[in-house]
Amino acid sequence: MPVSARYLENEEIDGGETRTSSRPKDHLERIMEGAELQSMVSATLPRGPRLIDLIQMGLTPSSARAVAPTDELRRSINSPSAGTSKAAVSAKVLCSMPGDIVESLAKNFVHKVLPQYPIFPEVVVWDSLESVRSAFAAGRAVQSFQGHALGANGPGSYQFLTTYLVLAISVTLGSARGGHESRCMALSSSLFEEGVQHLRRQPQADDDVAALQTDLLILLYATINPRSANVWVLSGAAMRSCLELGLHRECPGILGLNEDVVELRRRVFWVAYTMDRSICSAIQRPQSIPDAAINTRFPLPFDHGPNIESNLPFLGLVQYHQILSEMTQVHFQGAPLADGATWEDWLSSIEHKLRSWYEQSLRESGKSDMTEFTLARGLTTLHRPSPRVPIPSQRSLLLAFEAASSSAQSHRDHIQSGFFRRPWLSAHHTLEGAVIVLFCLRHAGDAITQKFSTSSVFERTKVFTANFLAIASQGWPEVSSYAAIYERLLGTLLGAVFVSGKVNTHNFGPAQDEELTRLLYPGPAQLEKLRLGSGYGGDMSIFDASFFDLEHDFFDFEGAEDAFAAQADVTAGTELLDHAFGVDDFAFAI
Repeated sequence: MPVSARYLENEEIDGGETRTSSRPKDHLERIMEGAELQSMVSATLPRGPRLIDLIQMGLTPSSARAVAPTDELRRSINSPSAGTSKAAVSAKVLCSMPGDIVESLAKNFVHKVLPQYPIFPEVVVWDSLESVRSAFAAGRAVQSFQGHALGANGPGSYQFLTTYLVLAISVTLGSARGGHESRCMALSSSLFEEGVQHLRRQPQADDDVAALQTDLLILLYATINPRSANVWVLSGAAMRSCLELGLHRECPGILGLNEDVVELRRRVFWVAYTMDRSICSAIQRPQSIPDAAINTRFPLPFDHGPNIESNLPFLGLVQYHQILSEMTQVHFQGAPLADGATWEDWLSSIEHKLRSWYEQSLRESGKSDMTEFTLARGLTTLHRPSPRVPIPSQRSLLLAFEAASSSAQSHRDHIQSGFFRRPWLSAHHTLEGAVIVLFCLRHAGDAITQKFSTSSVFERTKVFTANFLAIASQGWPEVSSYAAIYERLLGTLLGAVFVSGKVNTHNFGPAQDEELTRLLYPGPAQLEKLRLGSGYGGDMSIFDASFFDLEHDFFDFEGAEDAFAAQADVTAGTELLDHAFGVDDFAFAI
């Protein structure tokens, strides 16, 4: 049974029978059955193993409240026909989109997202889109893209859901540089909400791997629009599916699978792996599977026509996350060091791996801000305090301060105008780096002020505030609360720097230390202000379809393939896409 289908199964307990008891309920039972407690439980644990429940759970782990869907989506999910394949679902947004724009968005996804996240072959995108088009053309769903409802006799929900997710992701790419980010995010969110209605229909995926591919697409979208789904829960569900399917182990020849199937299994697993590692590292959670249990090989190079090396960014990300995985396991999960190795030996070994990875990335892709960011974040994670080493050496704290502040500076432009904006990761990376900088100033202030001038310390620390506010302006205002907390603690430490050139720790008392520790090690409940309410910050209830007429040049991707192939002839009116198709600018996937 497909993975998504398992999420859709209806709950049946004891054949649907309810049992009653005449025994008086004691005080504990009354509390356990109370509406308030049951509401808390249902917000953190879905009532059934349905993917739609996971999507509605909100942003962060253990959130005490679920993200409320729109009224239209709620009625659709809770309707008497939910769980069947016969109920009609809305297609208002998809039907309002001109066909050439839909195809251009699909091309953009194929050229920009698949090389970094090869979740499925390119043909899946086009086959799904063609199935949806055929349904419209044949009148099985509606007569054209101007209709408003899909019937039950069209292509499977799997094809519709895949198409919706591809379009929802693609429409966000490069939107910041054209000044249309809020409108593109509104369209993206509307496409997503309309698309996930197909989760209540039985997805017609060919097999478990196909269903897992859809789950990974939803997870990828959730990192772009954090209000859409619970990133942590979806990541864990995807990795558990990988384990159930045995994707983490190399396929034995006795199974008789052809090479294309084997390669697909490898690619799907390593995509899930990189996403799991990046998310676990960002929120300091245990990884879903230890590296020692993995023996599946790297996938072979893909052939994307003239762009034969399009897989290199993906394989580079896998290698980086293997290094990141080792750091996470040693720092936070108590993994043993090699026999006879000291802590300093281990630090030196990992730093060598990081710099070797960095040099290889420069040779293959050239220098970019995001390559610099990735190296700096790796060094920050390596030298940061952790449960294993609560107070690192002065050298490590100095290196951690320099790396954390450098990563924030490299990340700043991407947060403001990057091609592939991922606020969920940006928010957690910014918070982690900011807290590490505070810790380093608290415990290695003298070493820091000896190396960096007063103006340099000011510039390196203030960039975190700017990054917090930039992320908050992208429809996530809760993040600004951490800008205020960071500034308050930073002011206590830097109060004397401008007078004496030294960090003041005298006013940083036990209460501040306790607060800093809570931020440094968030614990199982995660950080309160990174939980979300309901819906994206913009108005998602009504999307103005005239956007496609007024801003048609923005969606005019004709010539994009030529630009991607380094040809000079580019259609006028695509300045945003001309710049967006630079490979270096897309490398933010950690």
